[in-house]
Amino acid sequence: MPLNLKHTAKAGLRKLGWRLERMGPPPAPQPEARICAHALEALHRIWDGAPCLFQLRLDELVDYNGFAHSRNKFHPHSHAARLMITQGQGAADAFLEQYYATFQPANAAQAMPGFADAPAALHAAPSHLVCWAPFFVRSQMEMHRDVATFIQHDNAEHGFPSGHLEVDGCHWHGPLTYEKRSVELRRLDLIHESLSKSGYDLSYGPVSVRVLRRGPDLRFIIGGGGYHRVAVAAALGVAHVPAAFMVPAIFDVDDVAWWPQVRNGLWTATQARHYIDYLFDFDSRAWARAQGLVQD
Repeated sequence: MPLNLKHTAKAGLRKLGWRLERMGPPPAPQPEARICAHALEALHRIWDGAPCLFQLRLDELVDYNGFAHSRNKFHPHSHAARLMITQGQGAADAFLEQYYATFQPANAAQAMPGFADAPAALHAAPSHLVCWAPFFVRSQMEMHRDVATFIQHDNAEHGFPSGHLEVDGCHWHGPLTYEKRSVELRRLDLIHESLSKSGYDLSYGPVSVRVLRRGPDLRFIIGGGGYHRVAVAAALGVAHVPAAFMVPAIFDVDDVAWWPQVRNGLWTATQARHYIDYLFDFDSRAWARAQGLVQD
């Protein structure tokens, strides 16, 4: 399903993450950026100083917890969006209630449901630090602060200013309060309406990602804005969306020994390699089927 690109891309590639339901007018148009067919082409053009986006394949997109948007994988928000499209909002809400009641990891290691080699630090960390990956430099306190700040701003932006991470949860997994779940459902509904009527509006910014490379194969992780947009796009059958790189942009598994959390001993090199293999290979569909979340 092709997307209607209504506006040219923003030139500043570090200030990303606008959402379709953001209140107020979109940002002023910026100088045109080339949209490349391949991520690595875009990366090299950016290094040359040229603003550049690329066409992100949604079947190569994965979350830190291993969930993915491909049709043969499972992601709770793209699945909820499909139910909304085919069966209505009630079915989507019932599924989200079931998902958040079913998947309530006790720590960050359990928040990666098919990964058995997480380091001890993630077993001791709260579940919302599932994004404390071996290629990031931040400490546990810094990562917690960043996630809590993001969730706070995200809640306020989308009509839930009283929402708090420790009280209401985060959208990756349960437990989640009814109020927070309602925010998630409303966002999916608004984005579905916008994408269906108007296509993908780049004036709100591209999806922002980082690249994982294992040999010739690539996977992409969202690091900023676009989480809900790609879920709805995948549910609508969209194959590609415009994306931009976050900094640092690319992590090659061959460089694992130099990754910050490996160098400081939080992860071993073997654990880090196994984590990348998990993000590439985890059968999230089979996991969801085993939990009774999907039937096919």
